[in-house]
Amino acid sequence: MIDFKRFCYASVWTILISLLFSMTVFSQSPIYVNINATGANTGDDWENAFTTIQAGIDAANANAVEVWVARGIYYENIQLYGNVALYGGFSGSENERSQRNLSRNQSIIDGSNTWRAVEITGHNIIDGFIVQHGFFAYDDNDDGRGGGIFLEQAHGTIIRKCRVQENLSDRGAIYVSSTEDVLVEYCVVANNHGVVCAGGIELNYSTGIVRQCTIVDNISFGIEIPHREDQLLAVLYNNIVVGNVFNNHPRFAEPLPDNDLYQMAKMSNDHNFIGKIWDYSPIFGDPFNHDNLYGDYDSLTPEFMDHDNGDFHLRYNSPCIGTGRAGTTMGAFPEIVCAISGTVIYWNNDTPMENVLLTVLGNGITDSVHTDNSGFYDLIDLPIINENTMYTITPMQLDTADLNVHITIDDAISVAQYVMNNSSFNEYQTVAADCNRDGVVDMYDAALIARSVHQSTSLYDVGNCVFYPSEKTYNTLMENATDVNFRVVIVGDVDGE
Repeated sequence: MIDFKRFCYASVWTILISLLFSMTVFSQSPIYVNINATGANTGDDWENAFTTIQAGIDAANANAVEVWVARGIYYENIQLYGNVALYGGFSGSENERSQRNLSRNQSIIDGSNTWRAVEITGHNIIDGFIVQHGFFAYDDNDDGRGGGIFLEQAHGTIIRKCRVQENLSDRGAIYVSSTEDVLVEYCVVANNHGVVCAGGIELNYSTGIVRQCTIVDNISFGIEIPHREDQLLAVLYNNIVVGNVFNNHPRFAEPLPDNDLYQMAKMSNDHNFIGKIWDYSPIFGDPFNHDNLYGDYDSLTPEFMDHDNGDFHLRYNSPCIGTGRAGTTMGAFPEIVCAISGTVIYWNNDTPMENVLLTVLGNGITDSVHTDNSGFYDLIDLPIINENTMYTITPMQLDTADLNVHITIDDAISVAQYVMNNSSFNEYQTVAADCNRDGVVDMYDAALIARSVHQSTSLYDVGNCVFYPSEKTYNTLMENATDVNFRVVIVGDVDGE
């Protein structure tokens, strides 16, 4: 039987265990994993990294070692065992774990819908991964537990900063079995399918803490804590559990309503946002007496930044801000941030501009990102601002060698006709025609284009790339800004051909 008094202080012990574990793993060099590595496959450094996560785990040999995993999609069904700390979110060049960026460098474990994505035994850490497409259905030997992450005899394991999504099983995207003192924190558990029981997280014959998680849009219960005698099995706080839809499995005699929490065991449930509660056992305490927020009873929504597209950061007006324990914020993303995104394309034919460097400055932030092959960029994790400071977004670099732009004598003629009022220019053509960058389009600009074509050499700025606009600024940014677009203009190419 689980010691009730000991588990009442589980949060303290879990944190201490985590700290002790971290101290141990720092004593050895990490093992490196990068799916794109082409070196000796020894795991000794990024150049010679293993190319599979399982190889990195096996090389740790159940010792207290960190395994660092670079960004990429790893189609694996991994077994994490022993005493290993598995960290994702690296670009493949870092020297310190603090240098990783989970948003930009997504390390994805994809179970390919063939088996559980992750199985864990022993005392481990898994931190900074997307875990998806795990599959584990009912058969004669198992009741289909844990499609995404399955824990058994995994005492003291920590699941942190993971996004567990699009997994299918009978019971739980994260399923904890016969395990004490598990900690799940700062995780998103979304869009998973539980056929019989929990679609999100289920703790069975186990003790644990679930805190600072966002558990949303799963089919079946968001969190399920089955009844196992009069024991404290779970501590839940600062979570957002909403939008989980029950699938009315035939094992239930009557159809059940949508629900987010199925509480039939003794648990501490406080300072959470819970959309709906279907059932709970009153002998273990009324969950409505613990400073929770209830979507249905209180007519509240958590106010996600972009729910439909899976951005579960909170908007500035969310009721979950400041209503967690000790005035903290609920959910996996307690920092209130937003993003600026858009595209960079050529002005006349909408050709996407790849690998353009864009920077954002302001509010103590300096960050940069390159456009992808569709010309898209996304500057993320920007703290909100309201008139007290400014963000400036500037496109800065573009290799014009790949543009295949042709400046011809026709461009010079077009400028001359414009100067003589025989034609009109749009705003992009005006920028392209101002070859000496003096703010005026005149015959001298036409001559510069003609001479550049004749001499096959660029004069002044002819042939150079400029962006329109040259920058964009925001004095107020309280939510995501999309379609913040820039056009590329080549000086002298007034026809855009």
